Amino acid sequence: MNIKQLKKFYKEDGEKYIITRNKNILCWIKNRCSDGYNPCIDIKNLQSLIDNLTNWYEIKYPDRILNENKNMLNCNDVEELSKNMTFKQLLYRLPQKQLDFIECGYRSYSCGQTVIRDKNNNYLGMENNIIIYLKQKSVESNMTSEVINKVPYITVVANSNTGEIKNISQLEYIIGNNIINIQQLFLLLIENYHDKIDCTGLRNCIKNHNDDMELRNKILQLVVLKLFYSKNTTPENGYKRALIFIEEFNENLDINLNSKEINEIREIIKSDKKIPKRVGIKKERIKK
Repeated sequence: MNIKQLKKFYKEDGEKYIITRNKNILCWIKNRCSDGYNPCIDIKNLQSLIDNLTNWYEIKYPDRILNENKNMLNCNDVEELSKNMTFKQLLYRLPQKQLDFIECGYRSYSCGQTVIRDKNNNYLGMENNIIIYLKQKSVESNMTSEVINKVPYITVVANSNTGEIKNISQLEYIIGNNIINIQQLFLLLIENYHDKIDCTGLRNCIKNHNDDMELRNKILQLVVLKLFYSKNTTPENGYKRALIFIEEFNENLDINLNSKEINEIREIIKSDKKIPKRVGIKKERIKK
């Protein structure tokens, strides 16, 4: 970029990666909460996550590594930390709330762990599960409130990462011996047992999970933008770093972050056109 383009580049930075200034993301959170969403993370931690990820990638991929000119002074002495700064190491260093948000598992008010063993009964580790209690409805109008309050609950135990139902034997009369996940169980209950089983717990769990995934996608796209506009580097290296971030997160989380917004900005900066007030990211579904 020439000097004129550089000034235009930074002048047009709307700082959308600062959440308190991003009306779109604040409105999205407010509207989803009004619709029943219960976020697992607050605005302060979301901003901290954006900053932490930006700092990590600027340290992991310094300008001297990204620059094509390998003859720079002392460039040969730059050790490539990227081999050790793996995605797993990044997760280890995130605060718990930020880690939970990145991992984006299923959530409920109750949870537990089960032991994982191989076919020879050797201990392999622990598996995190969520527990959801579904109240069985009374279908007889002549039942008193005292009797209704004693109607038992159906317990659903599921893997918090995959949503796979773990206590299949206890739900055999509903799902048989089939291996299914939370969302499949919900659809099955709504279709065949809506008058007998209250599925509110499952519905809330699925809604929170879907909204968590969508919010995570939006926040990670803001990291892309912050890496691009970072004043710690050049726009060229910021762009390269943002592309690496997209590639690594898509690969490790199986999501679909994109470079559409920063590509549009680059093209407009090179031209004499003004950047539109809304250079938006096309809404895309996150892979489940």
